[in-house]
Amino acid sequence: MLWGEEAAGLPTPVPEFTPTPPPECFYVVRSGDTLSRIAQRRGVSLKDLLEANPQITNPELIRTGTRLMLPGCTNAGNP
Repeated sequence: MLWGEEAAGLPTPVPEFTPTPPPECFYVVRSGDTLSRIAQRRGVSLKDLLEANPQITNPELIRTGTRLMLPGCTNAGNP
């Protein structure tokens, strides 16, 4: 037996879902990191890492705390 809105045939509201990339889609730069080392540790090419992060204007200069998108992930939810 159905009660309330279900009995009236009204559609049940569906909560809004916003997909967020899993944490492993991002890497936060730590002291001593280089883009080459980050790429190597994550199993991606330096070229792909740079393409995924167009905000990097000088690959020789990255700052501690910078959040990098890892290649192969979508950028949905990327602030």
